[in-house]
Amino acid sequence: MALVGVAACVVASVVVVSNKHRGPAHPDQWDARILPLAAFVEQHRHLRFSHPVYVDFLSTAEYDKKATTEEGALSEADKQKLTQGEAVLRALALAAPGVDLLASVNELSSSGTLAFYTPDTQRVTVKGTDLSLDVKVTLIHELTHAVQDQSFDISSKRTSEFTTSGQEASFRAVVEGDAVRIENEYVDQLSAADRAQYQATYQRQSDQARKALAEVPAALRASQEFPYAMGQRFLALVADQDGESSIDEVFRHPPDTEEDLLDPRAWFRHDTVPKVAAPSLPEGAEKTDDSDFGAFSLLVLLADRIDVPAALRAADGWGGDAEIAYRDKGNGCTAVAFAGDTGNDTEAIRTALEQWAATIPGGFASVTDSDGLPVLRACDAGEATKSNERANDVLALAVLRFELAQSFLDGLSVDKSFAAASCVVEQIPLDKDLAVLSAAKDTDLPPGILATLRAAGARCAG
Repeated sequence: MALVGVAACVVASVVVVSNKHRGPAHPDQWDARILPLAAFVEQHRHLRFSHPVYVDFLSTAEYDKKATTEEGALSEADKQKLTQGEAVLRALALAAPGVDLLASVNELSSSGTLAFYTPDTQRVTVKGTDLSLDVKVTLIHELTHAVQDQSFDISSKRTSEFTTSGQEASFRAVVEGDAVRIENEYVDQLSAADRAQYQATYQRQSDQARKALAEVPAALRASQEFPYAMGQRFLALVADQDGESSIDEVFRHPPDTEEDLLDPRAWFRHDTVPKVAAPSLPEGAEKTDDSDFGAFSLLVLLADRIDVPAALRAADGWGGDAEIAYRDKGNGCTAVAFAGDTGNDTEAIRTALEQWAATIPGGFASVTDSDGLPVLRACDAGEATKSNERANDVLALAVLRFELAQSFLDGLSVDKSFAAASCVVEQIPLDKDLAVLSAAKDTDLPPGILATLRAAGARCAG
């Protein structure tokens, strides 16, 4: 979602400090403890490090301080962006009136992470001072970022050239998905005993993180997880269709939109994104920001309040959009104009938006028309609305569809496999099973869900 990207950039702009006068310092040789991990990354990522990087092991308190941002460190412009982000989240009924976006992003940066690589300083920062098994796995992920950076440049110098939040989101998915791939390969080659130990530790840490993040809006949590969950699957599909070397080409020419990750049929069709005119401002309103919205953000928005299959169909038909945030009579508002891939897709988006707006009381949301395109307008309704917190469940559904499509690829094209997978997930009784799918995404699905999937598959095949 555009506003989540803005929030992340605000925090990153404060936390990441680059040296403008000379290149970042790096060691002449690897720390002996890190060398075997770096060698694994080189071998499995098929890239060579041009130089070692520093790995800083910090206590939990030191890590949290480095990974988070104090309000006093923010510029007035950064504070204004956060305020705008909070207003848009509330206007879209995805957060409660008292949401604190900085606190939420800080919680995601501390409780939601174990390490991070900073491209502009070319250093890895790790939470913890011991090289335990789970830290080794984490380091594989972060060292993969380091070799990506040295091979393709993932620093702010490159990302600052992106012109849309869709480009930023999709590039981050490629970066994170690639690192997850290599991390998983490292876990797979562990001994059975070590793998069981790591999985137990990972599950415990995941449970702790979920508790710590319970007050963070689900839309923000899903946005944080989206690049990891969808990026690795997207790259696996690209490699399956075009060969392992094609992943390097994706780094050179990454996707432009969230849609390519959510529904890669768009990527393989080479869909282009049309220029959509920004919505007009109401008379007397003051524009506070402009951006783009994205297909996954549309899915999260719609599925929070309307029938999930209808939301998924609308998101699949996303073709482009333009968003403006504004203040009207002292209230935070947003307006988004949407175009579909086809005329029918545009109408499906319009219908879904109208269904969503009808759930917002008091006339705080409406759907109008601009040059034949639907425009969603929404303002903060205060205590009158609240999120149903379904974003993580909906992400789990998108992951399930992707995995089903990959399982159907033997003998089917990408188009047909995703069409079949879409049919299956639309047959699932989501009111009962969606949360179960979300809870089970890191483990085997329970027998009841498997039976549901088999029955859905039979209906689609019939």
